[in-house]
Amino acid sequence: MVGRSKSPNSLAVAIILGAVILNGCKPPAEDVSTSGPVGPVASANEPAPPATTLPPEPAPLTSGSADASAGDSKLAVRIEAALAAETALHGSSIGVSAVDGVVTLTGSTRSHDLRSMAAQIALSVEGVKLVRNELAIARET
Repeated sequence: MVGRSKSPNSLAVAIILGAVILNGCKPPAEDVSTSGPVGPVASANEPAPPATTLPPEPAPLTSGSADASAGDSKLAVRIEAALAAETALHGSSIGVSAVDGVVTLTGSTRSHDLRSMAAQIALSVEGVKLVRNELAIARET
């Protein structure tokens, strides 16, 4: 019979060893502890540890929803129309993309002034939060 000990760990070891001996197996040679490779083991006097839960999956790195991307497409179309309405920019090659209200202008214009004008026009369109002006100045040939 196993004596009563004040340590919960001793009780857990005694329970494990008693189960091993009763099943006709030899006790393990190494020290049996209450924390093994699979996590903590509850003793008879302790409640079982809480079940481990996985964290929620992170949200995908997109602009949000289909509504947001549709709104970005409409924003880009409005900016393209505003740029096309400016006759000084005719002859420029300007691409427009938008993600969450951040607009990127790509392509080229004939001068620094036209480059700045294109950015100002894009910034004046409702819904634009920021303009990234990546327009290059085209060399005349």
